[in-house]
Amino acid sequence: MLSIILVMACSKPDENPVTDSTPGETGVDGPESYPSSYEAGKYRADTLVIVEDAEVGGDVDGDGEVDNKLPAVLQLVDAFVTNPLAAEDINQTLVDDMATSDIIVLGQLSYADGQLTEDILLGSLDDPEASDSGQDGAWHVDDSSFASDGTPNSRMTGIFLDETTYSVSADQILLPFPIVSDQPPSLVPLQLVVVEGTVDGDQVNGLMYGAIPVDDMMDGVIEEIIPTGEEYDPADYLNKDRDEFIAFVRDFANEPNVSDIEFSDGSRAISAALTFTAPATEW
Repeated sequence: MLSIILVMACSKPDENPVTDSTPGETGVDGPESYPSSYEAGKYRADTLVIVEDAEVGGDVDGDGEVDNKLPAVLQLVDAFVTNPLAAEDINQTLVDDMATSDIIVLGQLSYADGQLTEDILLGSLDDPEASDSGQDGAWHVDDSSFASDGTPNSRMTGIFLDETTYSVSADQILLPFPIVSDQPPSLVPLQLVVVEGTVDGDQVNGLMYGAIPVDDMMDGVIEEIIPTGEEYDPADYLNKDRDEFIAFVRDFANEPNVSDIEFSDGSRAISAALTFTAPATEW
């Protein structure tokens, strides 16, 4: 079971970023796009990895420093709960889940009129046997990948920097990740997101970084993995009842030395970075 996850530009976000953005809106400004010959492609991720090195990531808050606090926060939270939550444990679960198609992340990129658009979509299997045998066409996009108006929840826009190198960003995207075993993946918000990568007809790969809002992590992740009723044993959770424990973790996550990004409304977030690779795939 994947117990917790992040919960995966041309211009830097403001030093005090705002949070009243809409999924899919972009914050990319800057130079005109390089006239790449790339047109469009579809891909399926075969790796998605939390970057464990705190010195690798991106400048989320615009202070000129690399921001990647998630691995340290996961290590701290790991001490409070019985499930393994360290970044290396989550990464291993991601490897396993992607290999068995328990999680399917699809990507679609298109380039027209100087603008590159990248959509990240939750996929599902039409024919598991076709997938296992390496045949294309076994995948389709899950309806939960789209907002009510049909816009992808995870759409970023940007430019090419050269023939294959690109940068895209958005105020917020929703990433599909499995939180609870045997349950559909949850859509986890990542704000002030930037992807810097390379793409051609064979593969897309890159670095994604942004900020996970603490309240969204608590409401959509932590509360999902903490047992309820008779399955909850206070001895496993600092001898606190469930509500007390959740409040304790929320307060802990909002400490300035834990969550490193502060938004203009005073709410806090945890910086995160991921790497991904995705070969071209028909779906």
